[in-house]
Amino acid sequence: MNPSIIDLNKLTHEELINFILKFLALIKDGVFNEKEELYEILGKKINEINNSQQSILKLNESFKKIDSKSKKHNIIEGLFELISYFEFEEKYEICATIKKIKDNLLMDL
Repeated sequence: MNPSIIDLNKLTHEELINFILKFLALIKDGVFNEKEELYEILGKKINEINNSQQSILKLNESFKKIDSKSKKHNIIEGLFELISYFEFEEKYEICATIKKIKDNLLMDL
């Protein structure tokens, strides 16, 4: 396995949340054939955020600060894309976590 360009473990909470939101906005086009490793890492980080109420609040605050409706829609579509990937991989626990995060963000849309 090649090392990642970005070491997500070295990012601050705020940088990680911003990275996740930007990445979600980009993956709406269904590119998971080439991005399995990145999807797995992203799923793990989303799970870590879900395990901390403070992180969930920061994620929601960061999402609320986004002015562009289309960017918010792209993020939600990216979450749907992640859910689709993990359903295909039959990893239903992470699907449930992502759906919970999606539902929280949709309330702020």
